Amino acid sequence: MSEEDEGVDKQELMRERLLQLQKMQEAEAQLRSILRAALEPEAYERLMNVRISNPELYMQIARLIVTLYRNKQLPNKISEKQLRELLARVTKRHEGKFEIKRK
Repeated sequence: MSEEDEGVDKQELMRERLLQLQKMQEAEAQLRSILRAALEPEAYERLMNVRISNPELYMQIARLIVTLYRNKQLPNKISEKQLRELLARVTKRHEGKFEIKRK
């Protein structure tokens, strides 16, 4: 393979990565838009803090809120208190019990 072919391959790979990054950014922007519509401002800020500290929990809660919002199952915007309760329920459900046995 010539150096020219390798340069073309690298350029193509860079283009693909750039497109993938753009798609991810568009999806995140769309997600945030829906979250802004479904959450009160204080709740939205709290969820953005969760996003920083626990990305997996953020995605789980965000998917749940988006599903509820799209299915029109949210009569009102979610308050910060309701979001805290939802976060508590989800994290409580996933806490596994484990024992440490000492010899």
